[in-house]
Amino acid sequence: MILHRGSLSIEDKKAISLAVDDTWFPWYWKEKTINKKKEIYQIGGFSHVFFSTLEIMSPKYFSLVEIILKELLTNEEIKNKFKFERIVRAQANLICNTENDEKNTIHIDFDYENYFSVVYYVIDSDGDTLIYNEQQHIIDRESPKAGHYIIIKSNQLHGVQTPKHHKKRIVFNIVLSGEIVNS
Repeated sequence: MILHRGSLSIEDKKAISLAVDDTWFPWYWKEKTINKKKEIYQIGGFSHVFFSTLEIMSPKYFSLVEIILKELLTNEEIKNKFKFERIVRAQANLICNTENDEKNTIHIDFDYENYFSVVYYVIDSDGDTLIYNEQQHIIDRESPKAGHYIIIKSNQLHGVQTPKHHKKRIVFNIVLSGEIVNS
């Protein structure tokens, strides 16, 4: 289930999209993800890791993540729902248009009860984020709208569709540890 929906200011949205949706932004090909327990089908695409394993991996662009973190830490509605403790991982993902309705494997980001995933939509696109229950039925979905974000538990089953009507889908995926303070 989606725990929170929100959006950044127009200025913050523009700052992120101008930097990321640009010819000079460094994207790295990511064909698939391998889980230690099983192979997970990941739609081929591009990734840019900002933060991982307790360190900033992309100092030049980490300020883009800080824009989103500032929103999460200062927004009163979010502060009344969540207490975030630390950043676990932050990356940008870009997948391209396909002619068919392709979905990646239903997965979780991390199998920890106290981890939360923020999906921030950099540009308007299709290629919904799909939220599943334990029986793998879709229980919620979010269409990418520039400047908007959702927060889900990192152990929530989810997946994405490829865009069919837009050239690409660009999102930030930020994982934070913390707790829900009011539900």
